[in-house]
Amino acid sequence: MAASTAVPALAACGSGFSDSSAPATQQTGPAALNVLVAGDPSDTAAVNAAAGLVVGDTRDRIGAFMKQAGGWVTDAAQTQATATSPQNVEALKYVQGLLSSGAAKYPKQVGAGDAIEAVGQGKAAMIIEGNWFLGSMQADYPTVKYTVEPLPAGPAEAGTLSFTQCWGIAAQSAHQEQAASR
Repeated sequence: MAASTAVPALAACGSGFSDSSAPATQQTGPAALNVLVAGDPSDTAAVNAAAGLVVGDTRDRIGAFMKQAGGWVTDAAQTQATATSPQNVEALKYVQGLLSSGAAKYPKQVGAGDAIEAVGQGKAAMIIEGNWFLGSMQADYPTVKYTVEPLPAGPAEAGTLSFTQCWGIAAQSAHQEQAASR
């Protein structure tokens, strides 16, 4: 079983974004999200989206905003928790603002099991998701047109995370059957 490393990206569905028009910074992001929710008459696919951005409520997705603000849950040596640093507070207030304004929502708020389902069903104009997005869209929503763009840069930097959501079993393990049955 191979491990899959995810690199979160902004996936825009029916939003009319191209390389040159996708939000480049967080400052332009909220305005773009509000247009997607309210509906741009030239973009019929996004007019009825329930949210401009649907994002999972996990560290793997929300954490990207923390990195963009120059923070993270631990210090660089990973010896101290830094969740309450000024950078993280700034990032979480930004996310809270998106959520409270309705520009961003969690998957459950739009009646979806996850962000991929939300974008596949037209309930989200954009999502933040890992590289398995491509396989899921091809398998479950093959007719949905979309583009994948890097996350917009935050106040400190671009904040792309790499993480995994699977278990791996070593090919040389003497205990493959026991590991697979767990």
